[in-house]
Amino acid sequence: MCWYLSAIVATGLLAGASVDATTDSIPHTQSLTTSTAKWEPHPPLPRNSSKALAALFQAYSPDTPVFLNHELANRLASNGTHSSQMSLNGKDVVLDKKALPLGTCAPGTPCTNGACCSKTGVCSYAPSSCAPKNCISNCDAKAPCGQYAAKGEGNCPLNVCCSEFGFCGTTTDFCGKGCQKDYGSCEEVKRPSCLGNSANGRRIGYYEGWAGDPSARPCDRKLPTDLDLTGLTHLNFAFAFFDPKSFSITPMTDTTAKLYKSFTGLKDKHQWLETWISIGGWSFNNDGNNPDTRTAFSRMVGSAANRRAFISSLENFMQTYGFNGVDIDWEYPAAHDRGGVAADTGNLAELVAEMRAAWGKSYGITATLPLSYWYLQGFDVKTMQEYVDWFNVMSYDIHGVWDANTRFQGQYIRPHTNLTEIKQGLDLLWMAGVAPEKVTLGVGWYGRSFTLADPSCSQPNGVCQFTEGGKPGRCTNSAGTLSIAEIKAIIASGAATQYLDSEAAVRWMTWDNNQWVSYDDGATTLQKIQAANSLCLGGIMIWALDQDNSKGSAMNDLLGIGEANGVSEAAAREYKEQLNNATLQSAIASSCYWTLCDEGCNDGYFDVTEAKGQVTNVQKRPICSNGQLQTLCCAPGTTVGKCEWEGFRGVGLPCTPVCSDPEAAIVARNSNSYTNNEFDQLMDLTCTGGYQAFCCSGFVPSSKTNTKNKFLYGQGIFNKLDLARIKSRDLAKGARDDTLTVAICAAAVGVLIAAAPFTSGLSLIGISEALTLCHRWNSSFGS
Repeated sequence: MCWYLSAIVATGLLAGASVDATTDSIPHTQSLTTSTAKWEPHPPLPRNSSKALAALFQAYSPDTPVFLNHELANRLASNGTHSSQMSLNGKDVVLDKKALPLGTCAPGTPCTNGACCSKTGVCSYAPSSCAPKNCISNCDAKAPCGQYAAKGEGNCPLNVCCSEFGFCGTTTDFCGKGCQKDYGSCEEVKRPSCLGNSANGRRIGYYEGWAGDPSARPCDRKLPTDLDLTGLTHLNFAFAFFDPKSFSITPMTDTTAKLYKSFTGLKDKHQWLETWISIGGWSFNNDGNNPDTRTAFSRMVGSAANRRAFISSLENFMQTYGFNGVDIDWEYPAAHDRGGVAADTGNLAELVAEMRAAWGKSYGITATLPLSYWYLQGFDVKTMQEYVDWFNVMSYDIHGVWDANTRFQGQYIRPHTNLTEIKQGLDLLWMAGVAPEKVTLGVGWYGRSFTLADPSCSQPNGVCQFTEGGKPGRCTNSAGTLSIAEIKAIIASGAATQYLDSEAAVRWMTWDNNQWVSYDDGATTLQKIQAANSLCLGGIMIWALDQDNSKGSAMNDLLGIGEANGVSEAAAREYKEQLNNATLQSAIASSCYWTLCDEGCNDGYFDVTEAKGQVTNVQKRPICSNGQLQTLCCAPGTTVGKCEWEGFRGVGLPCTPVCSDPEAAIVARNSNSYTNNEFDQLMDLTCTGGYQAFCCSGFVPSSKTNTKNKFLYGQGIFNKLDLARIKSRDLAKGARDDTLTVAICAAAVGVLIAAAPFTSGLSLIGISEALTLCHRWNSSFGS
């Protein structure tokens, strides 16, 4: 809405921005205390020691960087790990039209935008203002872009438009009349548009490594094993560091080092899940770390030898602990206020290219991006997208208490995330040529809070102001932030009054006379997911899973089965159990496939067993003859466990596909099998009706690749009519309220499979196709 247009991300980039030397940069890393006159840091963290780890990478030691301002314990008090909107000297570089360089100046009053001041009082970068005979102040000023920029620096980063006045931006003020076409684009952004559910392709959750530390969080603590992982495809551990001299990977603390195995061990129970490590974070580039890591990223990417050392150590680290990929969270390359240098942009692109060359597809690679132009311009996103799997975009922390120190923001209450600014921030990626499927949209499971200057003025309308950050939460103990668990508790107490701006997808509430917080709930989360789908984005990511309450309320909201959807807490638990089971079965089914008669496995796949009979649910496929055989092939990275054919009852009898181990996965079915008897003789067993089951105990699906893009012989018993019937079944009150999501549909598929009379163990029948049909059905039959 227009409320937010005075500070829109990337709408008016550097449009007449001036740097006020009297305003200090905002100390993002400090916990914002109850005084607006001074920002007080917290006491230093204790420097814990630890035993040495295996020498594959650098062990944690007392010299591992620590945050002298207690950043770990108060992670969300700062602009944050996934912060995006702060600029040089604490100023937001995205300005409104009023800041365009049309102002005046005078002797003793230079141009506020840093331009040359002419004798006639006009601010510009043209010779009419900058020539010696015409200029009275700032006479050496250079335009940010265009013909009057410094030599070799005239092009706008990210291919945004260069206005006639020499400023970079994305709106008509920059791309319209007078746009300098030789220094960037002069076309307004073309947003991608889609139908469907593209953002369901991946769902990523971050875990804060300090979330289980009693010294960091007195209550609401969570270990990796406490997390609700329903519906997630990826789980990222925040963070690991690297040594600023040797560039060897090291755990953040001795405490986090102890969590890695249990973190990656979650895949034993959630076989479809990938676990990744996130390197860096906001505080890694702060001043005051010991040892000094402020310039560590710049030095690491600065030479081929340093990059090789980092890549080698990182690979050893991931192998040791069982991580599937790495998220590079550098905040931020080429930003001199964050310790960066200009060469970072190209060097970072070199790093991800060399990582991909070294690993191929063995490990995943992603990079974390901000939404603000000031920091995003340091990323060569167009080049990087060729090598990374995707970008994680930090579409939150757009506003907070730091706005008080910014010249073009001020001490006004604003929501920390809203669709208006998110879409305009994403415009920068579209201008730069990034493919939307490479973008993952961030959702925050926390809120930014304020103490109101006037309790009767609580609308985020550019008028109502704050005096300081909101009171610290009971568990996060951080002024200016509240976890979603703390927010839900306040709502449950009945003390809060809630408000909704449905256009900008903003929820806020007031309580305790003068307390105010903005956050996402079920309604606004759904709007953001719908927006991500409409923009063809490839996924959703969450900061952070450990901020949810013990009921999993935020996860319920994400899945569309929250209380706002009319789904009870008990029903939500049941749906999540069904969805987890269905997701597991889908992952197993996608790991193996039958070949045609006498065909071998595709490259990279390995053979598991052979048969010659009828494959389940494939009516037209002939039984193999003349000594020909089908081969069951599994994807690389699959652990088949201990497998055997079961269900043959004797010659002339029908087979029953039942596993003796109720926990075994039924990986395949066939009317024929070859097995050895007790005398080690090969037996050719053919059913007289029915099927045998290939039962595998300890089966773990492939985390590297799968067969989901192949036609799986023997998979798929559901059709569109079956799924249409799901809607008519009373699976949820939310279904009647048009909130039946793909997740509910998938859970329903699990219910039907569990009820199938011919099933024993974990049946794989139909899951892969059925889940695909869930997406199609949701588009065709949904509201």
